[in-house]
Amino acid sequence: MFKKIFFLPVAATLMFSCSDAPKQQNLPEGVHQIVVTQTTPATRYSVMEVSENDTKYWISTSPIEVKVGDTLYYTDALKQMNFEVKELDKVFDELYLVNDVSKTLNQQPQQDIGEMKHPNTQSGFNSDIKLSIPEGGVSIADLHTNAENYIGKKVKLIGKVVKFNEAILSTNWIHIQDGTGSESQNNFDLTLTTKDVAAVGDVIVIEGILNKDVDFGSGYKYDLIVQEATIVNKEQSKGANI
Repeated sequence: MFKKIFFLPVAATLMFSCSDAPKQQNLPEGVHQIVVTQTTPATRYSVMEVSENDTKYWISTSPIEVKVGDTLYYTDALKQMNFEVKELDKVFDELYLVNDVSKTLNQQPQQDIGEMKHPNTQSGFNSDIKLSIPEGGVSIADLHTNAENYIGKKVKLIGKVVKFNEAILSTNWIHIQDGTGSESQNNFDLTLTTKDVAAVGDVIVIEGILNKDVDFGSGYKYDLIVQEATIVNKEQSKGANI
């Protein structure tokens, strides 16, 4: 749905946190208070323009019913540049992906970025996975070993999905393995962010941009991560020949 800065140079990916924006009075530490100034007809996500301390910007959240003038609250957001919302056929120069928006100050966040432990935790090495690298593709082990050759470039990979987490910070998170690498060298697993959906056990061929040292805040940092990933071929888990 979106075309993300995720993926422009890594430096473009940053957190919009309490230190980045003017603080309003009488708010708990780390909480942003915003007012909706414009809404859009998107359905899968809620995309809206908001105002905070006289500064206007666009955010995307999980679906929420709001109208112009509503006050919302959130803690952390992920800043994206040149982000395409296909549902709206629009590219936003700057868009913040907010994952814990609420209508009341005391309401528990839907899912704080601090709960991102599962996307950041890889599965153990699966020695049963043995996949043939597609034409024009690269193995996961090679990406780890020769990362500098691929940083900021589009890469093509095949992998078996060993973990899938949906709709965290308005994106989906996939861990894949292709049978290369080893647990001792910790070069067998790779994390992807994508708008596509897969199930554990699926064998997928993906294309995306490899970035390094991407920090989503709250201690969740990726030495290597493929962003803007698109699944170009998928073999469902029931029929996957691995």
